[in-house]
Amino acid sequence: MNTRSAGMPHRQRLTGHWLLLSAVALLGGISFAAWLNHRYQPDGLTQWMLWLGCLSGGTTLMLAGLILELKVFRPLRQLHAQLARLVANPDADAAEAPGGWLDSLTPDLARIHAAWRHDRRQLADAHAAGASESARILGRFETLLQTLNAPVLLCDRHQRLLLFNRAAERLLSPEPALALGKPLHKLLPDRMLNDGLAQLPEDGTTLELLIPHGDLWLRVDICRIDQQQILVTLSDAGPQRSQGAGSMALRPTPEDAIPPRPEFHDFAIADLPPPDAELGHCPLHALEIVAFDTETTGLALREGDGVISLGACRIVNGRIREDGTFDQLIDPERPIPASSTAIHGLTQTDLAGQPRASEVLPRFHAYVGDAVLIAHNASFDMLAIQPHREGPAFDMPVLDTLLLSRALDPGLEGHGLDRLAKRYGLFVPQGARHTALGDARVTAQLWLALLPRLEARGIGSLEEALSFQRRGQSRDDAYAS
Repeated sequence: MNTRSAGMPHRQRLTGHWLLLSAVALLGGISFAAWLNHRYQPDGLTQWMLWLGCLSGGTTLMLAGLILELKVFRPLRQLHAQLARLVANPDADAAEAPGGWLDSLTPDLARIHAAWRHDRRQLADAHAAGASESARILGRFETLLQTLNAPVLLCDRHQRLLLFNRAAERLLSPEPALALGKPLHKLLPDRMLNDGLAQLPEDGTTLELLIPHGDLWLRVDICRIDQQQILVTLSDAGPQRSQGAGSMALRPTPEDAIPPRPEFHDFAIADLPPPDAELGHCPLHALEIVAFDTETTGLALREGDGVISLGACRIVNGRIREDGTFDQLIDPERPIPASSTAIHGLTQTDLAGQPRASEVLPRFHAYVGDAVLIAHNASFDMLAIQPHREGPAFDMPVLDTLLLSRALDPGLEGHGLDRLAKRYGLFVPQGARHTALGDARVTAQLWLALLPRLEARGIGSLEEALSFQRRGQSRDDAYAS
């Protein structure tokens, strides 16, 4: 499918051409009328007719442009925005109906929208009815699993975490690699464990290992449930006599010290492409994505302004994960101007005692791991997190929802986060805007809203999305976030 957009010219360009042509026509008419008046010196009605005739072309052009703007172009932009909203979110309320000469389409659009929502509701009801029994069984299974005192992990054939229980979280917390979709070797980086997984018997025989982890010995029992899933059971085998270099102390945490997580399993992760698949050809819906945002002391990052807040959330298997978000205030080691505080609300007092960027950025780099980064106006946020040459290199692929939106809708004005949240009917909790984590979550929602529109244009892989977003590059909206 050809992905080139044939969108209408930008409104400013079209308006400029119209005003220029109208001005040329009017000035030409005035000059011609003045010349005729000087040459023939008419008077009375003849003089009035001469001036009216010479100015009629420019006046007609100006009036025609105004009528077309009110009756055609403005309704077309409204129709464009409404279609974009419905494609991204079919369940959203209908936007303002186009007026002008497209007003007769209003009943048809309402009918299409109502039928679309009705069909989706019927499909959702059918899906819910068909899945109710499996959901009931899965709920009982999860309840049973969470009550077990034994730490349990379930992995797919590529060793990605599909499930873990509270006992595993208590034993391994606060390990950042304990998250759905993360590879087991990042959580338990031990060569003996990796060798054991590679040689795991196909008949379901349990393999017992004793591996060091932090200042503990862990007993690890591994067995293959089937060709697709591996069950890992952990237990604390006691403290090590000596701690290995570079290891981290991970001790069991009291149950009441761990906040409840909304999700402990996602079996659909097993259907994603293998983790060693070439990233550029990976389908967009299968990418692990980290949506992030920064708040800074100001906009002049190249002149000394720095990051004061960094927030991020993960998108795995096309869903925003509420578990394992990243949210950290940062001491910028410089005063915060009142003009910046007026935007994000952070003061010098809020940042007192917070870690510096040199401490936070390596943690954020580990949080991102092998994921793809995404931000709104990403060039600004990437500059904010790469101020130090000695810091970690954020050299992973970066998607930009600002550029993607402009590439999708070159004929629509307004690609800032507020305008796009309104256009696509995104949920923005009160007080969340202009906080790093709040804006990161809105950006994640925006990505999921843009995804079906990208796929409708044949843009299905990361490589294609990165190429497509280059078409949205512009000097406009430099600080649209």
